Amino acid sequence: MLMLEQLKVYAVPNLAVDYIIAGRWKVTKFLGNGLFGSVYDVIDMQSENEEHYAAKVEYTESLPTLEGEGHILKEMKNKDHICKLITSGNDGRINYMILTLTGKNLLQVQEEIPNYMFRKTDVFKIAVQCFEAIRELHEEQYVHCDIKPENFAVERNGTFDKLYLLDFGIARKLSPKDAKHNLRYGYKEDVMACFCMIISMYRGLLYANRYQIENEFKELSNGKRNMKSSKNNYPKEFLEVYNYLDGLLQTDMPDYMKRMELLELLSRADRLSSSVNCVSPKPGSFDTIRQVTELGEKLWRRTTAASTTDEQDDSSTVELPTVDIKAGLLGDDARSRHSTRRTRQFVDPFQKSVDEARGNIVMQAVQASCDEVTENWGSQHVMKKRNAWTKMKKQHYYVLVPGSESKPTVQSTDGPRPVSGRCWTAMNETQTAFGKVVIDYVDTLLDGETGFRFRNNCLEAVKQLDNQYALTMWENVQLLADMILSACKKGENGFVDRTSSEYKLKFGRLMLDYLQKQFVEFMRGVVKERLHQAQMGAVPGAPGLVTAFLNVLMPTPYPGYENVLINQQPVWAIIYYCLRAGHVQAAKSVAEEAGPSLTAVVRAFDRLDSVTAEPMDFNDDDDILLEYEKASNSTGDPYKRAVYCWLTLNDWMDTVPVFDRIEDWLWIKLRQTVLTQRRLSMVKNSKSKYRINMLPLDALQEVVLFEHGEKYFLRHRSPLVYWTALWFSGQFEAAIEFMCRQGELLRSCAVHVALALYADGLLACDDQNDDIQGPLLDVNRGCSPLCRLNLVRLVVSYTSQFENQSPSVALKYFYLLRRFHDHAHNSMFAVCFEKLLRQQADRNHLLGCINETGSLKPGCIDSFKFERHQTIAYVAKTAHARGQWQLALQCYELIDDVDKALQLLTNMLFSVVARQEREDGLRTTVLTLANKMHDRLASSKAKCNNVAIFQKILLIGNYFTIYFNGEFNQAFQLLRRIDLIPMNVSEKDFYVSSSFNLPDKIRLLLPELLLSYMNMLIEDCKLFHCESSKRGFSGANSKDDLKAMAEALISFASLIRLRLPGGFLGLLVHKKAAMI
Repeated sequence: MLMLEQLKVYAVPNLAVDYIIAGRWKVTKFLGNGLFGSVYDVIDMQSENEEHYAAKVEYTESLPTLEGEGHILKEMKNKDHICKLITSGNDGRINYMILTLTGKNLLQVQEEIPNYMFRKTDVFKIAVQCFEAIRELHEEQYVHCDIKPENFAVERNGTFDKLYLLDFGIARKLSPKDAKHNLRYGYKEDVMACFCMIISMYRGLLYANRYQIENEFKELSNGKRNMKSSKNNYPKEFLEVYNYLDGLLQTDMPDYMKRMELLELLSRADRLSSSVNCVSPKPGSFDTIRQVTELGEKLWRRTTAASTTDEQDDSSTVELPTVDIKAGLLGDDARSRHSTRRTRQFVDPFQKSVDEARGNIVMQAVQASCDEVTENWGSQHVMKKRNAWTKMKKQHYYVLVPGSESKPTVQSTDGPRPVSGRCWTAMNETQTAFGKVVIDYVDTLLDGETGFRFRNNCLEAVKQLDNQYALTMWENVQLLADMILSACKKGENGFVDRTSSEYKLKFGRLMLDYLQKQFVEFMRGVVKERLHQAQMGAVPGAPGLVTAFLNVLMPTPYPGYENVLINQQPVWAIIYYCLRAGHVQAAKSVAEEAGPSLTAVVRAFDRLDSVTAEPMDFNDDDDILLEYEKASNSTGDPYKRAVYCWLTLNDWMDTVPVFDRIEDWLWIKLRQTVLTQRRLSMVKNSKSKYRINMLPLDALQEVVLFEHGEKYFLRHRSPLVYWTALWFSGQFEAAIEFMCRQGELLRSCAVHVALALYADGLLACDDQNDDIQGPLLDVNRGCSPLCRLNLVRLVVSYTSQFENQSPSVALKYFYLLRRFHDHAHNSMFAVCFEKLLRQQADRNHLLGCINETGSLKPGCIDSFKFERHQTIAYVAKTAHARGQWQLALQCYELIDDVDKALQLLTNMLFSVVARQEREDGLRTTVLTLANKMHDRLASSKAKCNNVAIFQKILLIGNYFTIYFNGEFNQAFQLLRRIDLIPMNVSEKDFYVSSSFNLPDKIRLLLPELLLSYMNMLIEDCKLFHCESSKRGFSGANSKDDLKAMAEALISFASLIRLRLPGGFLGLLVHKKAAMI
């Protein structure tokens, strides 16, 4: 037996929150780790109320414990104290198993209790439940081998009314042979471990030493007592349980009922004792049946313990005998037990009858209260569920799947169930809005039309959702995509080359222009709101607007400003805000007005291009860098430093307090990026004797994504801040991945932003290597672009929420992935369609079928004309490889690949024709389908050889069906039509020579035909013994004729070139000898 301490510890899966297992089970919380795997709280996305379950996962390369545990759970499916197995399977690198969700385990519960001390009543209740759970396991001849508090869990409501036994990873099944061996692990080991666990809970110990507990009870059973056991004061029932368990062998099945009765009686005694001594409950309504029962017990005990109306001399005669009797302790002396027995002997018989009648009256009242509470609780529960259903209907839109006109139906279920494709779906409002846009877009593509504005329609759909985050995001997407597409040309592949220097320079210019225009609108809004304070007057142009804005922003000049004031505002602030608004000429005129102190800045403005505001050459760049060096150690004016950051590639950017907003920070970073890209394109050697800070677009993206990252930008508690930084730095893929983690609404928006960018040729993705199992975002530092998005996984994970309910809608999304291929060069549209088909109960709705008349009943796939044949061929190949021969046969027939259909059906016929029917019914299924398709396949354009083999094997299959039914007369006639074996001596030579040209499959069936023919001859020979029969079904006139036919059969079998089974000829000779 493999011990726990000897087991190898494997790496366990670490799944992120929101990770989806097998496209259905969404991870919500981590629950714990084991030796080989992890446990997570997951929700079923296919259920109406998103019910919670437990998911156990392990890596496929680790020790495969889930397979054995799943086998055990399947055998325990009807047990009360063992979790129900919902499903299991494989999802990429992990194996998973879905179980019903329980509450905390007993160790977690004990850690939360003060002093780790359970109430005695709870300990006894736990003991009964634990032994009951082990009994259910032992009844199936399994031993757990790992009984401990961590492997028992309470219900989700936290009560001890029902416990669950967990973790069967190292459980084993005992066989009758094990009884002969001295096993280390058996039934006794489980129950003894459980007993020691109960004792540790009774004593309030988290991690008790089992061997110390056993030694302590062994001394108690031998009559020895020590201070420790006397202090613990164990109930005497514990000692009885230990003595019984200690006398068992490992393979002995314990008598659980007898031991549990002791513990349950002990639990009742402790509960009644505490009930009598407790204070009276507060008046009011009862919430649960348990409250009514407990109160009834208290009233009963107090009523029977009180004095009656008749005067009694001795009050002890009216007390219930069990009221003053406490549970016996192992430290009690014989005197107390003797007094207890005396008290029982002096009970008045008349008073006892009165007490019983009084108790019956109280119990009737309690039962009536229980019935009332049950009825009220049931009606409240029904009302609550009905209100929840009404609320859900109001919150969701119901969309009818195309091709169905029936009304929505609701079916009650006991658990999660797959939903057929033809039903009403509960897609939420966002999914419904975007789904309609995608359906219209795909229909337009299928019709060959152009001009459908996918982005515009998505924006219109978002406007109806009334969510500012989503609307702002889509407005920026729309604006940026329009600007890039108008400035950059697409390549031959239909995508914009985002790795080129030309694109990076144009992108920086476009972003700068947009941020500058946005800032002008911002200044105008501020000035318009405070016209009196702004004092703008009638001065036209940017300087007047900037001055008015500064009058509002800073009524008095900021401390530390340098040089002169213009219109009562510092000159460097005016110059900066003119540049921030994109008015370079206005900034230059302000610098000229300031006088000779800004001569160097005016010269720097003179070398700028009048259109792009970029240096026309970098030959005199050292002059402005020299001015920067001079001012770097002396200036304290933040706006002066900001202007130098705009003019040169210096290293002040991160120390200027002016850039405190995300838009200002992006603006100056993009300005540095434009200067860098311009310098790199014009100057071969970009080195300088002064300090410069080169910031190409790739470096800016790494600053946003790595140096600062999500944690830095989310300090503002708004996802739009980080999304803005990613989006305006050109990291569309990282922005989309980030928004996918910000709730369902923004996730839906992010998915369709990705689809819109892909349609526009702006998304960086790998259409040759993306697949469903790959990472969502592939980040490669030092590469351009920095990130690539796995669009296939993004779309598949999004559609997994509704693909079972709305397969036709999911199919429209999959069509957008038609240009992607997996590592085996299969179209991802075909791969996703095959995955969707496997989850559907009604496959004909998607795939279509050939009806009995031979006409095609179209499915959803038929609307995709150009992809139909390739997709169905992939489904056929995959189904054939998986052994799903019926699906493969249907697909081969749908694409008119009759030869492969005939070969597949022929192979299936060959494997089942000569065997009798089994429980799986495979033989009947294959023959029925072959007979239905015979005329259709035989009349098609298939190879003659394939048709002939198929017809011959089908005829043999029909012959064996009749033969197995005992209809030998018809079977004999059909065997003549098969025309493979001689029926008399004269035909022997002809069939021997003909057997050399038979196909292999038919030749391999000859031994079964020969044996069945010989058996029919024997049965025909028996008919000659009947006086009423003159002639048998073989046509022979006498027994001698039958013997001659048998001899011809044996001679034929010995002459054909075929490796017959061992002893086959001897068997035929033996059967022939039986023809007496």
